[in-house]
Amino acid sequence: MSFLSKLFGPNMAEPNPEDARRLARLLLAEIKLYETYKLERGIRTSNILGSLEDEITLARKKFSQSFSHESARIIFEEQVLAVLADGDPSSLGTRSK
Repeated sequence: MSFLSKLFGPNMAEPNPEDARRLARLLLAEIKLYETYKLERGIRTSNILGSLEDEITLARKKFSQSFSHESARIIFEEQVLAVLADGDPSSLGTRSK
């Protein structure tokens, strides 16, 4: 059970977009900090999603424990682009699976 669902119960209302953005940025900043080599490889090959697939999947899972609404999932994907790809969609590539 996530921290927010402990506070607000399992039927949370629409998430606060700024809270969702903040958590997504935090999770993705951790990837950027601790997986520098994989991120650089992903940027060089224009395939960040493939290079960091496991790490992004884990961050997405942690994020969805607090924010499970569709609008929050969109926010997470926007932050993947902003934080890991510095806003360049051509460097994201595709997932390997």
